[in-house]
Amino acid sequence: MITQKRATVMNRTLATGRAESRLLADLERHELPVLSLKKHRALLGDIDDQTLYELLSELQGKGWLLRIEQGAYVVVPRAARRTWYEHPFIIAAAMAPDPY
Repeated sequence: MITQKRATVMNRTLATGRAESRLLADLERHELPVLSLKKHRALLGDIDDQTLYELLSELQGKGWLLRIEQGAYVVVPRAARRTWYEHPFIIAAAMAPDPY
């Protein structure tokens, strides 16, 4: 069951490192509301797994990603202000298996 998660964006750490900024820009460019490592690993370039998991952990700690389940995160848009949340239907659609 997917519950609606709210992110208090005002508590988000705006400072990010070069690799974190690049990853956020890539996610935004691909217009991914939800990052699923199963589905989107190839889009993340040639980052080795250990570095990727460290980046994801840092971004989650800074409030840029909200963990849904292991390997799946809601991406908080850079333009988000105050209290923000992603609609549950968008999360559900992103988490559903591909029909083909």
